[in-house]
Amino acid sequence: MCKEQMAAGAIGFRNRGTARSIGTPFDAKSEECRLCGGCIYVCPACQLRCTYCYAAAGEAPRNMLTAELGHWAIDAVCQSAQEQHLPGFEVSFHGGGEPTMAWDVMKDCADWARRKPIQSKATLTSNGIWSPEQCQWILANLDGLSLSMDGTPETQNRHRPFSNGSE
Repeated sequence: MCKEQMAAGAIGFRNRGTARSIGTPFDAKSEECRLCGGCIYVCPACQLRCTYCYAAAGEAPRNMLTAELGHWAIDAVCQSAQEQHLPGFEVSFHGGGEPTMAWDVMKDCADWARRKPIQSKATLTSNGIWSPEQCQWILANLDGLSLSMDGTPETQNRHRPFSNGSE
């Protein structure tokens, strides 16, 4: 996310249903945040059971993001950027789990962002556990990638076992 958004603290959904909107927490206004990007939390599912996971990923109910809600969020961020005459917007796929576990929804939302009338940037924060096909798609279709890892293979394996307990 851009420095302007981070300076504002966060942006996210407010209200529910037809009253849903995107804004800053408690409607606090920032001279710096332009609401030109969004962090989309795709799903709580994860293949790993990291010893320090703050989200208890994989243990929470699997309330996956729907493509419809993802489209709504992308539309709102795009509209905000357009209203401010900005050249583009950013969508970051992140989560309280591994975003690629909802592969079809993530791909659909990235494609939806690309079809907007202004430039879009799509990024991913991931644990990097992908199939070869997923890896190729990510490299060909996303603008940025943050991989999370814990250092040496020994450290990684000790702190990030798979859900079945294997390393």
